[in-house]
Amino acid sequence: MIQRPWRAALRGAVTLGAALILGACSEAVEAPPEWGPPPSPALEALSPTTSPAEVTPARRVVLISVDGLRADALAALGPAGAPGLHWLVTHGAATLNARPDPLRPYTLPGHTCMITGRPADGPYGHHYTGNRLSSQTVHDTAGGPVPSVFDVAHRYGRTTGLFASKPKFSVFVRAHLPPQGLTHPIDRVHITEKRDGATVQAAVQALRDPAGPTLLFVHLALPDSVGHRYGFDPQPRTAYRDAVRRTDAHLSRLLAHRPADVAVILTTDHGGHGHRHGQPDALDDIKLPFLVVGPGVAPGADLYALNGDRRVDPGALPAAGGEPIRNCEAGNLALALLGLPPIPGSLFGAATPLRLRPGG
Repeated sequence: MIQRPWRAALRGAVTLGAALILGACSEAVEAPPEWGPPPSPALEALSPTTSPAEVTPARRVVLISVDGLRADALAALGPAGAPGLHWLVTHGAATLNARPDPLRPYTLPGHTCMITGRPADGPYGHHYTGNRLSSQTVHDTAGGPVPSVFDVAHRYGRTTGLFASKPKFSVFVRAHLPPQGLTHPIDRVHITEKRDGATVQAAVQALRDPAGPTLLFVHLALPDSVGHRYGFDPQPRTAYRDAVRRTDAHLSRLLAHRPADVAVILTTDHGGHGHRHGQPDALDDIKLPFLVVGPGVAPGADLYALNGDRRVDPGALPAAGGEPIRNCEAGNLALALLGLPPIPGSLFGAATPLRLRPGG
C-alpha cells in the first residue's frame, strides 16, 4: 500500500511537471465546452444494454495500440510494405486523420485516455499526466475512483487481457488490484521489456484459447523506441520505416488468428517528429490512424464520411469547428462492439459512439 505522505509528495511533483509542460498554454487545460459533463452513470448503476444501432455485436474485441505510429507511415510503406495495416484499411472503416488527447500526446496519458475515455486535463480528466513508471495509479492522480474499459467488461461478466511491450503499463494492472480495483483484476497480463514478438505471441495464444479474454488490449512498442533513437521518419531506408514494417509483420501474425466474429480496433498514442513527440500543435505528432474491422463494419469506409453528423475532420489542424475522431474513444467503441454501455464518467465516444456502416 502506498504511504500517504509520500504519495502526496509525488502527486505534487507530477502536478508541477504538468505545469511546466503546459507553460503558457495553461488556460487551455479546462475541457472544451462541447465535451459537456460525463454522460454515463456510476459503475454500480449500470444496467444491461444492447449495442447501438450502428454496431453489430462481436464475440470478442482486440484493441491494438502501435506506440508511435505516424499515420503517413501507411502511405510511405504501401500495401507491399505494410500488408497488415492496409488489410485493416481496406476491410474495415478507417481514418488516417484521428487525433490524440488534446494536450498530452504521450504514452501513459494517451493510453489512460483510451482505457478511461477521459482527457488528462480538465474537471473530468484522469489527471495521469506523467509518462514514467510511478507508484501512483490513475485513482491517485484523479483523487478518486476512475472506471476503465476493463471495469465495465468485468461488470458484465466478460474477461480481459493486457498484453504490453513496456513495463510502465503495469500502472494499469495496479489500478485494477484491491483495494483500488473497482471490480476485478485484469484476467490475463503479459508485459515485456520492448519485446513485441513475445507480446504478440501471448496475445495470439489468448485469442486461440476458446476460454481466452473477451477483451484484449495489445500494445506494441517498436516504432516509438526506434523513433526516439533514430528519428520518426517513414521515408525509404530509415530505421523507423523498417520498425513499422517489422511491426506490421507482428500485426499480420495476430490478424491471421482472428476469427470473423472478432472485432479489431487499431490506433496509436501519438506520432512523432525528429527524435521526439509531445507537441499538441505538431501535425506529425497528432495525426493518427484509427482503423476498425469486425462484424457489420463497412469495408473500405471512411470514418469521417460515416460520422459527418457527429465528428469533424480537422484537416491539417489540431481540431476544426468540432470534435474530431480521437484515439481516446477506442475504449468505448470496444465496449459498444461487445454490446456493453460506455465507461462511467467518460467523455470520448460515450454519448455518440462512432458509426461503423452507412445508414446506422
